[in-house]
Amino acid sequence: MRKYYVPGMITLFLLPILGFVYLKIALLSVIIGVL
Repeated sequence: MRKYYVPGMITLFLLPILGFVYLKIALLSVIIGVL
């Protein structure tokens, strides 16, 4: 049970961070594209 529980927790922790980084990169590329 613990074997599957830990990766799930890591994924839940990393997903918001990855989403935030992705949004920042997308915004930066849009700003660079406008300039």
